[in-house]
Amino acid sequence: MPGSDLETQKALESGEEFDLGLIIRWIWDRRTLYLIIGFICCLLAVGYSYIVPQQYTGKVILLPKIPVQKAGLLGPLAALTGETAALGGVDEELYGVVLNSDFILNRVISKKWPTGTGGEDATLFEIFGLSAEKVDKSEDHRAYLLKSRLRVQVIRFDRDPITGIMSISTTVPENAALAAALANFLADELDEYNGILDSKQNLKHKEFVESRLKEIEEELKASEERLTRFLEENKSYQSSPKLLQKHGEMERDVYAFRSIWLKMRTQLESAKIEVNKDIDSINILDRATPPLFRSSPKRRVYLLVGGILGFFLASAIALLRLKTVFSWIIKKNG
Repeated sequence: MPGSDLETQKALESGEEFDLGLIIRWIWDRRTLYLIIGFICCLLAVGYSYIVPQQYTGKVILLPKIPVQKAGLLGPLAALTGETAALGGVDEELYGVVLNSDFILNRVISKKWPTGTGGEDATLFEIFGLSAEKVDKSEDHRAYLLKSRLRVQVIRFDRDPITGIMSISTTVPENAALAAALANFLADELDEYNGILDSKQNLKHKEFVESRLKEIEEELKASEERLTRFLEENKSYQSSPKLLQKHGEMERDVYAFRSIWLKMRTQLESAKIEVNKDIDSINILDRATPPLFRSSPKRRVYLLVGGILGFFLASAIALLRLKTVFSWIIKKNG
């Protein structure tokens, strides 16, 4: 029986508590067991990392257009992109929801993508093994499975709460070209979708300004006609304080409606420009390129996990052996 087991047994019988030194000596006396079990677990973990599919991640960096006074830490970056404007389409917090919406994903799954093998492009159903030949499900069911996989495993949207910089990441197995192409496509779709909403909002604003301008024109015309009739009926109004006061009120109404009309006219011209202006709603700082290195599996992480598992497994085996020794001592002294 090993001497360390006797020391441990004596410590237990005397009621002494285990201190750190005792635990370290106990492990050191069994270092061979720990080394063997740890080496085997590390070897199995690294071997498993060569079996699992290699994952590649494509990443696009986005910068929303924001007012200069609100740019903050983004000021220098915003200046590099040119004009800055308030984002009017989708709120930045909702970009992730838009990317995972059926509207975007239906366009993704209907498109053909590079297979990574040099052959012809294929749909994601074929690339992810969800084609009708491999999965005996309806088309709607297969589309549901594919979109669920895209939402959970493939597409990821991140936004830095401090800088506001956003990123779209796509992770796919064994296909670096697909990872980059998918990330770039999603960025373009997000920009287009946001641009559509911007255009709709600008069009609604233009229609509102036009309708309001017509109302102002009618009110201005009516006030001018009232003033004209007053002048025709009261040519000597300056001799009457009441008529003079009434004339002043009518002139103020005409002046006020003319001022409002001029402002509304200016707003209408600006709204027409915004409707017909073709600008990106977001700035793409870095487009995705096919990654040269895999994003996972990370073999160092597998090696670390294997070593930790080996430590606990060796400890379990050592404790089991120690329990067997204690049981033998108890029976012998029984």
